[in-house]
Amino acid sequence: MLDDTDWTSDVPFSYGTGEPEPNQEPGAVPADVLPEPEPPEKPLLRPIREILGGLRAPIYLIKGILEVGSIGMAYGQSGSGKSFIGVDWACSIATGQPWHTIPVKKGPVVIMAGEGFSGLDRRLAAWNIKHPDAGLSDAKLFVSRRTVPFDETAKAIILAAIRDSGITPLLIEIDTINRHLVGDENSAKDAADFIRVCGEIQTEIGAAVLLIHHEGVQAGRARGSTAFRASMDSEVCISMDKGVIEVSCKKAKDEQMFQTMYFSLEGVKLPIVNEDLEDVYSAVPMPTDAPDSEETLTTNAAHALTVLRGLWAEHQANLAADNRPVESAKVAVKDWKETSRLAKSTFHRAKDALIEAGSIEIVGRSYVRLLPSSQ
Repeated sequence: MLDDTDWTSDVPFSYGTGEPEPNQEPGAVPADVLPEPEPPEKPLLRPIREILGGLRAPIYLIKGILEVGSIGMAYGQSGSGKSFIGVDWACSIATGQPWHTIPVKKGPVVIMAGEGFSGLDRRLAAWNIKHPDAGLSDAKLFVSRRTVPFDETAKAIILAAIRDSGITPLLIEIDTINRHLVGDENSAKDAADFIRVCGEIQTEIGAAVLLIHHEGVQAGRARGSTAFRASMDSEVCISMDKGVIEVSCKKAKDEQMFQTMYFSLEGVKLPIVNEDLEDVYSAVPMPTDAPDSEETLTTNAAHALTVLRGLWAEHQANLAADNRPVESAKVAVKDWKETSRLAKSTFHRAKDALIEAGSIEIVGRSYVRLLPSSQ
């Protein structure tokens, strides 16, 4: 038999009323209120109908060159102007200033600097002087004070610094790989570890990551492990010859490769003097005309071209003597190499340079033909 005891007086919850329990901290969730269930994870596999119905046009940070949320690389020899181009890109995106008439998407930028901190400061100042109406001083552009080794702690360090700055960057530029990579850049494992950290940061905040790197011994190829190139969405080669910077596309995973562009460095006087009270200068890249192809050839490539012209003229003369059309002239690559007296690797680099310059074409792998512009 039940007595008159109030059995609810000691019950520590209120049966769905939502009222605070006795001794419950203010703002705490009552014990009878269940947490909101997490939304179910989407299925692993997507049907083709969903893919075709949800296509989106690419969104670019720099139209046709660097896509939002991608991982790209710009590489070149020391002194090629690659860091000047990197600064130019970063400042254009941070201010919304078109990159030499090419539209950009404005947004915060972070530069992870690994070398030449004072030089970087001067390049940024020069850009600000050259583009006084862009508003760089008020832009959301942040530069690291020190190098961050890309080990297992790098992600937390960089994301914490970004949160402290109060921004969500659209671009993180890492200059250079060599200064930030832990280990050996020729090691596929160390390269993969570095790229993994970049990918985790990219995924976390949705930013594009641009890696500034050095060119390898083989011209036209980034230094180090092939894992770098395999992981890139885009790859840009930056070279300089006789004061002209060439910016060319070497890889565009899903897009048409952009046309090669040319720049010269324009000196900018800074509002400072050195210890001898002399003016201090930096520079900014400005568009210029494409140089004459022969003027920019290396000494070996120019020599190889001269030799080929001699063989070409000789073959044309033989064809004419036999009453055959001189337009069919071609030279065996083997004969060209032997006559040039260049080492095998040097000859092939010269040959590749002439192909890229539009001076020659290879016919059937064994023969070479002079193009009209070089005849």
